[in-house]
Amino acid sequence: MPRRFALTLLFAFLPLALSAQTMTSIRGSGETIILPNMPFHAERVTHMERKLSDNSVQSREEHETIDRDSAGRVFVESRIVTSGGVPSAKPIIMHLLIDPVARTFTNWSTASTTAMTQPFSRTAHLRITASPLTREEPITPPKGDPPYQVTTEDLGRRTIAGLVASGTRTTTILPAARFSTAGPLAVSHEIWTSPDLQMTLLEVDKSPFSGTTTSEVVSLTRTEPDASLFHVPDGLTIKSFPNGGVTLGTP
Repeated sequence: MPRRFALTLLFAFLPLALSAQTMTSIRGSGETIILPNMPFHAERVTHMERKLSDNSVQSREEHETIDRDSAGRVFVESRIVTSGGVPSAKPIIMHLLIDPVARTFTNWSTASTTAMTQPFSRTAHLRITASPLTREEPITPPKGDPPYQVTTEDLGRRTIAGLVASGTRTTTILPAARFSTAGPLAVSHEIWTSPDLQMTLLEVDKSPFSGTTTSEVVSLTRTEPDASLFHVPDGLTIKSFPNGGVTLGTP
């Protein structure tokens, strides 16, 4: 099994409701965002909705642009456009630059004058999702409990943003006894991937705990992005973490 872990690149001191967030999953093989000779510009929208105990609905919407050039460099710009159904007057804009030549992540935001950079392995495969979203690892029961019931369904193919994508849905049934509920609980993760670009085009998470999150590439053009995107802007102080000082999560 390939070694993998989730690396969340964000400013931890920013409130969740105000900050756009990007998660990069790193693994030893499989889908990767840093392919050369496949440039594109894409727009992605992520909508998160959760019903609270008082039956009110908590929602948030994040918009991103994702650019990849012919060298495989990736630039992501993300912002929260609505929080709780209210448009953001002055959204904080987050930026993530992935350089496969230098093998570094660099991220910065409009809320700070500092950019943070750290290295990643030359053998790493990366996938970018809006955070919090993906559950790539299976949901496991506490030690001593029987295994949860897990089913995986092949959803076939469909066209998303002009690209053919293959989909699967994984559903995990959580026993009522574990959570003291009237009946079993279902958690599902649906993912649609473009075999051509080797990137995720659509993800849908449904959970009785966190609600429903849908993240979809709504437009994509296969053009070479402007080279000026793939540089840290002048005026920022670059702080380096050679040992992964801003990594969240564990191998």
